[in-house]
Amino acid sequence: MRHVLVILSALLMLAPWARGQEEIEVEAAVSPAQAYLGSTFTYTVRIQTIGQHDIGEPALNLPGSVRLLGSPGTSFRSAQGRVRNRDGTTRIATVISQSFNYTLAADVIGPITIPPATVLIDGTPMQTDEVRIEVIEPDEIEGFDLEARLSKPRAYVGEPITLRLTWYAGESVRSFSIASDLPDGMKAEAINPPAAARDPSQYPRGVIFEQQAFGQARQVTRNGRNVVAVTFEVRVRPTTTGTFDFGSLAIVFDTAEVFDSRRGISRSEPISLEVIPLPTQGRPDDFTGLIGRYRISATAGPNEVSVGDPIGLRIAVTGTDPLAVQQGPRLAADPAFADRFKLDPGGWERDLTGREEARFQTTIRALSADVREIPPVRLPYFDADAGVYRVAESEPISITVHAAGNVTLADAVTSSILPPNVREELGTPSPGLWSIAAAPVLEAEPSDPWLRQLLPIVLVVPPLLLIGHAGWESLRRRGSSQQAALHRAESASMRLARRGRQEDAVRTLLSARLGQHPDAITASDCARATDDPVAAGVLATCLRSTEFSRFGGASQAGVVSTGELLEALRRVRGVDGGRA
Repeated sequence: MRHVLVILSALLMLAPWARGQEEIEVEAAVSPAQAYLGSTFTYTVRIQTIGQHDIGEPALNLPGSVRLLGSPGTSFRSAQGRVRNRDGTTRIATVISQSFNYTLAADVIGPITIPPATVLIDGTPMQTDEVRIEVIEPDEIEGFDLEARLSKPRAYVGEPITLRLTWYAGESVRSFSIASDLPDGMKAEAINPPAAARDPSQYPRGVIFEQQAFGQARQVTRNGRNVVAVTFEVRVRPTTTGTFDFGSLAIVFDTAEVFDSRRGISRSEPISLEVIPLPTQGRPDDFTGLIGRYRISATAGPNEVSVGDPIGLRIAVTGTDPLAVQQGPRLAADPAFADRFKLDPGGWERDLTGREEARFQTTIRALSADVREIPPVRLPYFDADAGVYRVAESEPISITVHAAGNVTLADAVTSSILPPNVREELGTPSPGLWSIAAAPVLEAEPSDPWLRQLLPIVLVVPPLLLIGHAGWESLRRRGSSQQAALHRAESASMRLARRGRQEDAVRTLLSARLGQHPDAITASDCARATDDPVAAGVLATCLRSTEFSRFGGASQAGVVSTGELLEALRRVRGVDGGRA
């Protein structure tokens, strides 16, 4: 009897699997089914199979109003059970269930339909059903207001415009989230206070247009009551013409009461921007698209050289948006430089600087002793306020250029410390391979045919070798300096990654490769820093881990493991070969 009870108990345990079942089942679900605007919710793709199958990561098809926050979490379950075949018979099999969990956030109010996701199983695509979620808006709370203003309502293509978002908070809040949607055809970059990089805990932090932004907080009086005003600034730049509607921006927040916390929302008035094309009349030939107002200064040295000696030329650009100056002025397009100087084929080398200025350096060489100055360096730009093209110019720099001097006999065979009055000019030598003669003698027709053939080689090859060696040394020193700085940044990023400081590791590497301050690096810069899309995705996820902190207790910390980050850093170094 006891054996019979054991058998019956085992059958009861297996009973839940004794049903008609497909070999593969794919489904999707959201939780919760109703979420506040700006809050996070979970989207789950679940795959259940009988037996082992090759399952790929789902390809999501999210609508534009839904944002994906970070990489998915996964879960796996395997159990033995009795399954029913299509013909009604049953068998014992391994049932495997694998889930992919995504954290999402919605930026619009109302019902949202998420289209089916696609999963490759054994190379065959299978789709989930579509799912729906209801996004609701919290109530407004008295004393909380939001203002959004553009620095101008009408702009030119490529012109940087400042969006200022000011939130007036009538009481303390525990947390808040900014709901914003950047229109297509626009780029955005947060303008953060420099001090926020040193002590970010003193500055309110939010995410605007997928950019991490730090706000400035101050006490003000509004409508007869004392409130805290928090101001965020974002630089937006249109890439096409047209009218861009930013809609109504919103901040969703929780008040700080311990036992009676309330969720509220503050909305701004809708804003829009009209974008017009740049005029063609008066556009300089060397205009590179710079818009705003700019100034340029130049320094050079040494200021006393001989023809062909290298002169280091350095410039500094300040103005509306120095970070927009990615390349130095086009010296080759300026006859004042192209006709009087030999220019470095490598062009300008950009120094690592902050947001206040852009610095570049290059090498030039005077072509003749007639050169008396380094001419002004031109930087054309479009003055959007005046609607005209202008040219910023540096001051000319006086230099002294000596002609190549004659080599004396004393220079050739005796010590250089002899006084000039005992040095003898080289006379006419006897014919021979190693003879040194004055120019008229060398230009004369040689008497021997073999010497006529050898003379061009003697005159041309040594100078070419000397020039080539000098050029190679210049490129080697410049390259080694760049490569050394980049190598140090790569090594430092690996050390930071091993210590768990993922964001610092990514910012250290990308700032060296892109020539930007670490605080200016955002997740969108990762694709520009490497040609490897997988590595770029991992680096971007590390930055977003601190950019996205939403309601519902969701946090993206630890989404990327240390091993994954180290592998991504190695892939960046291996694939790009140290491309800066």
